[in-house]
Formats: sequence, structure tokens, C-alpha cells
Amino acid sequence: DIDYNSYRDSDGKLQFKLIYTYNGSPRDILIWSQKSWLLESSISGYQPIEIPPEVRYRNNAGVSFRGLGYNYHYRTYSLADGTGSEHAWFWNSIGEIHPWGGGTPGYDGKVAREVQLYVYNPARQASTVE
Repeated sequence: DIDYNSYRDSDGKLQFKLIYTYNGSPRDILIWSQKSWLLESSISGYQPIEIPPEVRYRNNAGVSFRGLGYNYHYRTYSLADGTGSEHAWFWNSIGEIHPWGGGTPGYDGKVAREVQLYVYNPARQASTVE
């Protein structure tokens, strides 16, 4: 078990770094903070820090990244995604349970072959979330 409260900054937010690696293309690196933990279905306090521009699916409610949260709509595919339970899609996923399209639904409608997630520890350096 992770004591996620020990990772909160002085404003009560958690800072994350998510890296999607694709076949034959560059990686997408997303850095943001949010107040809610990854396994809460409602994402709150999302604040982008370094998020690449959405090109393929700009402003699409089901594909746009809004932080990470538990998505009970598609819990058979992944642990959490970029809209939580706000939308019934599963883009920006982590914790793949069942592959989709040969990988993990990644950023901006792309399918990732590898996913890495880090949480910033204000008392130390970034730590890998497992």
C-alpha cells in the first residue's frame, strides 16, 4: 500500500509524470498535478504543467486528458484513465488489464506499447508508482 498523502505538496496536490511509448514514433510525456488520488473515480484539482498539444482529437470529451482517475465503465481494460468515470471511454490509460488495439489506449487517441507513471515526492525525488 502506498500512503499517497505523504506525496502531497503544501497545497494538497499530487504531481505526476506519465510517459507513453509508441511503435516507431516519439514518446508523449505528460506532467500535471491533481488533488484526487488515481483510484478515485472523480478527478479533482487537475492542473496541467507540461502536456503536449492534442492534435488528433482536440477537445474531444472522451479522449482529452484531465488527470487520472478510476474508470468503472472500462475497468476490465485498465485501472485508471484520463477522464475517470466522467466519460465512458478509456483513453490515457494506466494499469492495462486487457490490451486494446495491441496495446494500451494512450494519449491523443494513440495506442501505446509501454506506459510509465511517476509520482513526485516533495520530500525526495520522483518515485515510480507500481
